[in-house]
Amino acid sequence: MRRNARFWCGVLAGSVALAAVFLTVGREPDRRRLSEVIPPPPEGAPYFFVLGRGRAFESIRTATMAQIENTSVADFLALLSVAERAVLLAAPGAGRFSCSAAAFFPRAVAERASHGATPEAWSAMGFTVSPDGGAARVLRGGGRGILLGSGGEMTLLASDEGRLGRMLATLEGTKAPIDARFDVEPLWPNHLRFFDGGLFAHWAALSGFVLKPGALLFDVAWKEDGPFGRLRWKMNGLSALFPDETADLLQPVSWSDALIAPRPLLLACGISPGILSPGRLRAVGLQNLAEEMGLERGETMKFLSGPTVVCIGGSARFLVFSLPGMILQFPDRGKSAHKVTGAFWNKDWNLLVPAVERIDGYESGGTASTPFSLVGLSNAKNAIYGVLDRAYLAEGKRFPLRSEVPVLREFRRSVAWLHVNTERFDEVTESLTQARMAAEKFGAAADSLSGLYEALKSVRRLGTLSVVLPTLDEGVAEWTSPMNDPSVVP
Repeated sequence: MRRNARFWCGVLAGSVALAAVFLTVGREPDRRRLSEVIPPPPEGAPYFFVLGRGRAFESIRTATMAQIENTSVADFLALLSVAERAVLLAAPGAGRFSCSAAAFFPRAVAERASHGATPEAWSAMGFTVSPDGGAARVLRGGGRGILLGSGGEMTLLASDEGRLGRMLATLEGTKAPIDARFDVEPLWPNHLRFFDGGLFAHWAALSGFVLKPGALLFDVAWKEDGPFGRLRWKMNGLSALFPDETADLLQPVSWSDALIAPRPLLLACGISPGILSPGRLRAVGLQNLAEEMGLERGETMKFLSGPTVVCIGGSARFLVFSLPGMILQFPDRGKSAHKVTGAFWNKDWNLLVPAVERIDGYESGGTASTPFSLVGLSNAKNAIYGVLDRAYLAEGKRFPLRSEVPVLREFRRSVAWLHVNTERFDEVTESLTQARMAAEKFGAAADSLSGLYEALKSVRRLGTLSVVLPTLDEGVAEWTSPMNDPSVVP
């Protein structure tokens, strides 16, 4: 018995020791140690704060290059992109950004930089390191460069001597560090925090928007695994900026199971604008919409006040060409939908339509195939208008939208959402080119086709992207990059 007790105690002690080794050796560098080197920004001043793996800094640099090009922030992000883990605080100052950063670099990078030599990874980006008194300075082009310091295993980076001194004082414990606690997915590897100091509300007021004064705190967390990525954010203070009379706008709603998706689905998006009024339509330039629809103003307001979905997918005929279909859907409009459908088929194009063919399951309207694939139909649960081949609407061919858009299965209620799939964009853009050329030969305006072509071309390398806003203050995005995208790291 005693021998067994000693055996199991030995196993337990060995397991604890082994676990300690794995936790010490196998874990990522302690991000708490990194953030404890960074002094807090001045109270109330705008700043952005990033903590994450090196690739996260490269992603931020690429996404914001148009705004930060030729600034010290761009240089900091480039240097930190080769780190194993890093943290950066940037705050706008008098005509320039003040930056503080700390990083765990690969040994080859850290050792060369600490000796005043230029690491190969930095040299490839155009940086040079030179000794500067008891420290070192990183230079690229003109400017004052970036100061380097040592914090034990960490490399410290600062935009000036004062910043570097405050970082060293924070490291020694004589100054309090920044609050680096994240409420949004705290266990995820990458985090960004942006505090606007009230600038958004001020800009909105100057632009004529009526908002209450207040500051926004934007927290983001994201993770990547090869081509797959997921991001969550929370915008603290956004809802509080809006006047009380707009409280009914952009509220979460349920998205009906009656919504359909033509396959293959290229793009779909949905939004619930809330209860509309003549004043609100006037604010967005749609004050004459009721007359254009041929309905009474009250009937138009009732129909438009609710969830609205746009889908691009499947195919439609335009003259002799096949193009992606495009439909608008208005779920749960009841009797209002029947009146709108009647008005839809009473428009001028009705003169070109030899007959409207009914679709089983829809009481009003139908489809036309000549001179192009036209859809205008409704029942109590859904109303559909646009251009789409009739085959995608037949019983057994109508696929639920929720089956094609993953975020709608995860979040059954939301304010708005977007789903993009670019896998067939090359084929689609070729069809659009042919249709645009044909339209121009017939003397028809092809501006809308050209606009769609340019929009698709600009996002053809996006892969698959889904975004959803469960509430106005929070959101989720997930994506799958194309496997031939050079930015994808397995």
